[in-house]
Amino acid sequence: MKLRLYYRKKISGKTENVIDHFEEFLSNKKVKYQGWVAGDQALLELPDGEKRFWSPRLDIYIIAEENGTVVKGKFGPNAVMWTLIMFFYFLFTFTGLVGLIWGLTQNSLNQAPNAFWLIPLSLLLIGGVYAAARLGQHLGREQTEKLRALLEKILSS
Repeated sequence: MKLRLYYRKKISGKTENVIDHFEEFLSNKKVKYQGWVAGDQALLELPDGEKRFWSPRLDIYIIAEENGTVVKGKFGPNAVMWTLIMFFYFLFTFTGLVGLIWGLTQNSLNQAPNAFWLIPLSLLLIGGVYAAARLGQHLGREQTEKLRALLEKILSS
């Protein structure tokens, strides 16, 4: 199940130069995008006026290699949204496990195993969370492309 989009590009040049390009770009007051650089990691986000509930952000990792630098990026929702999605996945998975254990207990006690209904219900809810995450990706596709183009612009400078 792939929920996040990835970016990878190998470029010639030193890691320090790539990091300097990011710092220079983000320190420019004319730039409307937000972000930060810390060591060999960077973050790019859309300006506050363009952010929506489903808006992506781009986490960037700058890795030194023998003959160049590799820039890896992960597109994803903001941290609060990602935490909420994972919370619902774990909650509904836990609900399914409770239904399984409770149903097995009811069955071993020769009672009607009604708790087994929690299993398909939890699977349905997990599917709903997955569908909502995919819908958010679809709604943020244009913004994702903006961030990808911005990253290409920074790397080409």
